[in-house]
Amino acid sequence: MEIIICDDDTKLLSKVKQLCESVCGDDDNVTAYSDTRKLLECLFTEHPQVDLFILDIEMPELDGIELKKHIAGIYMDTNILFLTSHREMMEEAFGKNVIGFVPKEHFEERLFQYVYEVKEDLRKEDMIEVCINGEMKQFSKSRIVKIQSQHIYSVMTLGQFYNKDRHTLETKEEMYRISLGKWMDILQDDTFYKVGRTFIVNLKYVRRITDNIVLETGEELVIPVRRRAEVKKTYNEYCLKMARILY
Repeated sequence: MEIIICDDDTKLLSKVKQLCESVCGDDDNVTAYSDTRKLLECLFTEHPQVDLFILDIEMPELDGIELKKHIAGIYMDTNILFLTSHREMMEEAFGKNVIGFVPKEHFEERLFQYVYEVKEDLRKEDMIEVCINGEMKQFSKSRIVKIQSQHIYSVMTLGQFYNKDRHTLETKEEMYRISLGKWMDILQDDTFYKVGRTFIVNLKYVRRITDNIVLETGEELVIPVRRRAEVKKTYNEYCLKMARILY
């Protein structure tokens, strides 16, 4: 597991690093930065894969919220955890990849739990196997953006990489003769939500919900009027679950 910590408070930074190292094993790596600009210079080039970022929300020059936007533009699959003493900033800080907020006061127990859970989640297999036309095909659930019904077929949209210039997720599509109901049975994951008979959406790729679902790809999915309240309620519950704000 690769962990990056960024906090301008060097004493706290050292404590957080020690705690993370106590959870990690010999094959894991924990890197600490006290300068956000230095971290930005090293992103991707020195850290091509990061499993967990632990960020202070309020930092000089570039705060954690701005840093989060850069991280989301570079890494498709990562986790961001905020250390904060500012509850009023949590709403703005929440978003894609953010898994929670930990108060700086007495942070040890909660932070330990988060790091442990991320490590355990990484051990679980993300791949699923599906028999298609007599052949077994593997899918990474975390890459599935949406699955849309098209007659007797379904079209799966898979995330490829983030285009930093366009600020959007680049994707590819694959078509299979499998119904949406069958896909839900295969996925067995409450991150995926079936909207009527039309499509399944991976809630982690939802940018926002108005009268429609706006995805990280920039695409808008039309929500039937009678389903709007239900869809918004489901997404709000998902956000609360992922944030796990415990004070």
